[in-house]
Amino acid sequence: MTTCSTCGTENRTGAKFCYACGASLVTPAETASVGEAGRRVTLSWKTSRLAGEEARWLGGVGALPPGTLLQERYEILGLVAHEADSATYYAHDLRRCGACAAEVAPGAGSVKGCPECGAKPLRYATCRLREWLAEPAAGGGQGTETFKVEGHCFTVLPPESPIVDGISFRRGVRLTLGLRSEKGPDRALNQDSLLALTLTPLYEGRPTPALGLFAVADGVGGHQAGETASRISVQVLAQEVISRALMAELSGELCLAETLTAIVGEGVEDANARVYAISQSSSNDMGSTLTAALVRDDLAVIGNVGDSRTYHWHAGTLRRVTTDHSVVERLVETGQITPEDAAHHPQKGVLYRSIGDRPVIEVDTFSLRLAPGDGLLLCCDGVWESLGDEGLKEIMASENDPQESCDEIIRRTLEAGTTDNASVIVVNVADLSIGSSRN
Repeated sequence: MTTCSTCGTENRTGAKFCYACGASLVTPAETASVGEAGRRVTLSWKTSRLAGEEARWLGGVGALPPGTLLQERYEILGLVAHEADSATYYAHDLRRCGACAAEVAPGAGSVKGCPECGAKPLRYATCRLREWLAEPAAGGGQGTETFKVEGHCFTVLPPESPIVDGISFRRGVRLTLGLRSEKGPDRALNQDSLLALTLTPLYEGRPTPALGLFAVADGVGGHQAGETASRISVQVLAQEVISRALMAELSGELCLAETLTAIVGEGVEDANARVYAISQSSSNDMGSTLTAALVRDDLAVIGNVGDSRTYHWHAGTLRRVTTDHSVVERLVETGQITPEDAAHHPQKGVLYRSIGDRPVIEVDTFSLRLAPGDGLLLCCDGVWESLGDEGLKEIMASENDPQESCDEIIRRTLEAGTTDNASVIVVNVADLSIGSSRN
């Protein structure tokens, strides 16, 4: 638990804001050291906590943090996969050129460059290291080299491209997007907030992981309440994701899928704590829905509270990822009413879970893999209630450009007679060598 220095309230470990008073919370740093063959590294509490939990969970494998140096050659970048008796890391090979794969002398690459291709400064090759609790059976490692550190066996594997359903992102991932938000005809103001952030770094012509954060928040409350709640929700989430995930990835660290899921969930929790604190201090009834997607190459992590939705477009099919936290949805799930009855139910639009409703909130998180041609669609209830899943699917199938998709979705939503605000984000996922067309 973290104690707020302002009001003395105990908050969950890792919270950024006190749920009672809204003050910022400071998290202490911890240190950890790794073995004789590694070097001492300084970790944030999040990294050291994760490493410890992973180590206990995996029975001793998967605990090497970024920056660990093995054999004076392999520098750990991050954990990317784990099983009961093994773990796989991405690592820099400090004795091999990333451009031409030529061997370089220890410590000379950054000064003299590559002796074969002349790349200067030299960018080191990336490989995979598989860690085993015991030496694998013959052929089990499927690697080019094997060595031991403190009883653990490591096998050097070649780098691997993200593959989904047999389709590879050969040149890296490209994210393109569209977004639009319109005030409802019967609304005094638009209380929705949208966020769309994409990063696709290219260094020396070679792509690094594409990163994207997308969010739709639908505010609830009177004037200067709902719009404030939705704005704070996306702002706090963005601060959490940028500081913990995007900056780490840009610096060359690879975050675990589990870490990215935790970051999204805790970011939404912090947004809830901040909105709740402001609501209590101002005696103003405010709240918001929030649906968000954090994309890192072929991985999408979804966080959701309320009845704004995230959909996954894949191979001509539109699938809803999130579950509405509404009374009507719960009645449908339990079989008390039919989906047809839901559209006209008197409690339609009543939420049992929303941002700012209570001090601590449960967040739904999901993860899915993306393939070239896939897409994500995030929207508020004003959109999906008006068009339905089939209407959204028809537009996604007929429009290739994500901005044109958004424009058409909003046009048809207003045409359908909605009285609510209408907001939507569409993200297309493609291979850098192909472009942005959808399947």
